[in-house]
Amino acid sequence: MTILTSSSGEPALFSIGVFAKLTGINPGTLRIWERRYKIATPARKGARERRMYSQSDVDRLALVKALVDNGHPVSTLAHLSVDELRARISMVSAHEKPSAAMQPARENRIVVLGDGLAIRLAEHKERLLGVEVCGIFRSAAELDDKAKTLAPDVLVIEYATLQPETPAAVWRHLAAMGARHAIVIYGFGARQTLQELERAGILCLQAPANLNEIARACASARGVAVTAIAENPIPAADIPPRRFSPAQLVRIAARATPVKCECPHHLVDLVTSLIAFETYSSECENLYPHDFEIHRLLHSTTAAARALLEAGLAQVIEAEGISPD
Repeated sequence: MTILTSSSGEPALFSIGVFAKLTGINPGTLRIWERRYKIATPARKGARERRMYSQSDVDRLALVKALVDNGHPVSTLAHLSVDELRARISMVSAHEKPSAAMQPARENRIVVLGDGLAIRLAEHKERLLGVEVCGIFRSAAELDDKAKTLAPDVLVIEYATLQPETPAAVWRHLAAMGARHAIVIYGFGARQTLQELERAGILCLQAPANLNEIARACASARGVAVTAIAENPIPAADIPPRRFSPAQLVRIAARATPVKCECPHHLVDLVTSLIAFETYSSECENLYPHDFEIHRLLHSTTAAARALLEAGLAQVIEAEGISPD
């Protein structure tokens, strides 16, 4: 192996951009692999502590990329040495019969959401090599209406700006489609939001991103599954008020109902349980200061769930002529 050196005789170091070109690994994918699997430990240089990679990093991660492209989970490769990676590649070449893992990868099925990006792709989607565009949407409502029929590999979303609620919004779209991989193309965004997106496994590209960059990112995205993202908690001032008093719930549960499945009774049980847990989590906010944020999240999300079920209960008892008073 030839070790490249700088003019001072020290081993050469590569920026993350150069490293990406040498290995074919998208920078966003690399950052996620580092954070999630500790796959590399780059040096840090300069006031901004830029990541700098050695020739040995390039050699090793290029082998990882080759194996990932052939279907091997990155989690099984992250801590292997160069020799172990080469041995695995040799074993694959010698023993694996032609299979789906060794055939040319099928095209990535993608769904696109975003006004400007939707227009560009509608006109030039044939230029996205290795990508099958199975849906182009200019509004989130339009996407959500069709979500269950799409089954994409990767969701590509364009945002002019990133907001604190962006990560949860991306997760909602993924969950609705049953997809596991996502790319966000953005104009401007706070570092904290970008870090939250990357921690969840969402690749981020700053606009303008050309079609070749998007196609390469789609291939990289399939190596990173997005983890669940919690909704931002509802501010305490916005906690929905309770719709029924404890006495009203007791009366509803006691009334006879013509609904054979006893839905009103079951709904009362669910609402009552949520009220109890809502109270408990609210009390924990004050009892355990070190866990304040998680208990605030539990309090607000339980309150939101309780309000939804209360609305359903109100419609059921109205339809069945049951009075809570």
